[in-house]
Amino acid sequence: QYQKAGPKGFIQVKVLENDKLYVRVDLPGVPDDAIRHRVDSVRHKIVFFSGETPDDGNKKDGVREYSGRAGLGCDCCEITDVDA
Repeated sequence: QYQKAGPKGFIQVKVLENDKLYVRVDLPGVPDDAIRHRVDSVRHKIVFFSGETPDDGNKKDGVREYSGRAGLGCDCCEITDVDA
C-alpha cells in the first residue's frame, strides 16, 4: 500500500520555552520498544533513529523499516540527553 496523502518522512522540530529542542518523528506501525536511537558520539549534534514494524506474516505489506537523523545546525550547543 502506498501513501495517498500527507507529508512523507515527517519530522517536526521546535525549540521549547525552556530552550530544549523537541523533535517528533512519525514511524507508523513501529511499537515503542522497537525504536532505536543514539546521539553522534563525536560532535553531539545529531540523533540517529531507526525502527521497523513487526512481521505480521502479511507478504503483501511486509515489514517496513525506517531510519533517519535529526540534528543541530549551530556550533553553540550540543545534544546531552534523548528521551524517546
